[in-house]
Amino acid sequence: MTTISNWLQQLGFLILFASLVEVLMPNTSIRKVARLVIGLMIILAIVEPLVGVIANPGWIDSIFADVLAVNSESFLHVGDEMAKSAEAQAQVVWARGMENDIALVLTLIEGIDDAAVALVNRGPPEDEWRVEVTLWRRHGVSEAPEWRAQKEGEVGRLVRRLLHPLSVDAVEVTWEDVAQHL
Repeated sequence: MTTISNWLQQLGFLILFASLVEVLMPNTSIRKVARLVIGLMIILAIVEPLVGVIANPGWIDSIFADVLAVNSESFLHVGDEMAKSAEAQAQVVWARGMENDIALVLTLIEGIDDAAVALVNRGPPEDEWRVEVTLWRRHGVSEAPEWRAQKEGEVGRLVRRLLHPLSVDAVEVTWEDVAQHL
């Protein structure tokens, strides 16, 4: 990198010197010859490092030595980590969307005025999900236990169908009074 920096610095000084010489030269035929010589010097200063590199028999190897020396395992590791991170973020976004969708569908069940859903992934190796459902009913939570059991059964079946083919380990339903919700 310092070689390129030095080459650019020398090229800059040469161009600055050429500009100064051209300004100081009188407007005669000597000026035209001086411009030609200075132009050839600048071209030579640009081409000379390239000729030096190409003249070296291993110049292609020297260019790609850094690329070939890179350990591909590190790239694979970084790629795997990025894939895992993206998958986790996508799963969170998907879960929040499904929570909202399921809660909306649950409000279509007769007797349920509002619902909130939380999907909890229990993680590998089985990748099982637990679904926590909170239901609100305007008439209070004092309905008959048979009615509640029927509604909880409907909710459990509907949630499992909506999340198919995921493995739903448990659907936990709690009831609250709508007055507490507002």
